[in-house]
Amino acid sequence: MSFKDYLNVYTFDYVLPGTEEKIQFKPLTTKEIKKLLVYENDNDYGKIEEVLDEIINLSVTNENFDVNNLYLQDRFSLLLEIRKKTKGEYYEFPFDCPKCSSQNYMVIDLDKLNVTRLNDLGELDTVVNLTDQISIEVWFLTRKEEKEAWEKVSNDSPQPISEYELNILTQTIKAVNSPDGREDNLSFEDKQFIIDNTTTGNLQNISKWFEKNNFGTDFTIKRVCKQCGYTETRSIPLVNFFF
Repeated sequence: MSFKDYLNVYTFDYVLPGTEEKIQFKPLTTKEIKKLLVYENDNDYGKIEEVLDEIINLSVTNENFDVNNLYLQDRFSLLLEIRKKTKGEYYEFPFDCPKCSSQNYMVIDLDKLNVTRLNDLGELDTVVNLTDQISIEVWFLTRKEEKEAWEKVSNDSPQPISEYELNILTQTIKAVNSPDGREDNLSFEDKQFIIDNTTTGNLQNISKWFEKNNFGTDFTIKRVCKQCGYTETRSIPLVNFFF
């Protein structure tokens, strides 16, 4: 045997908070990270998400694993676990105080982030009422469904992110209930018709359902300026998170 046989031989187990599937993965090697560095400063949303898929595929060792089948919350939680085993559980980043403009430096222990499991939420009522006669049934998105939402954005869209966000809401619809019965074999166009022909208040109600029933890793933290004491709650920035 050679010393080369002893490098990166460790694998880790992680149980996804949504599906409860056990995932076995290994940390990323320096060589694998260097392969991805070409995309470090890429601003193309679709390309960035493809790189994150590649990170998962390089790391996970389960047979017949398909990243497209992951709930988005499971995908993010898994990425976080891969990052912790690759770069460590501490994440350091700067932030400028919006009140006094002083620069602060934060260190986050990723092991201490709160994780909610889908099963902890109990039996969910998946119905959102749109009118007295129409209701929809919603559910969490997989990576495949998210990709389809992005692919449905028009190439000449003046506001691609806004259109993408509407497509995300569209993809969450799994069935529609009306006086004529329940329909669950809905095309994207069928679901888009529902979104396009409902009120903004109903769109907010759909979003609130997911906010209320969210699961996975809570990536929000309290940022405190050491100079003036300004405090705000924000998502942890992903600047150089893997690289």
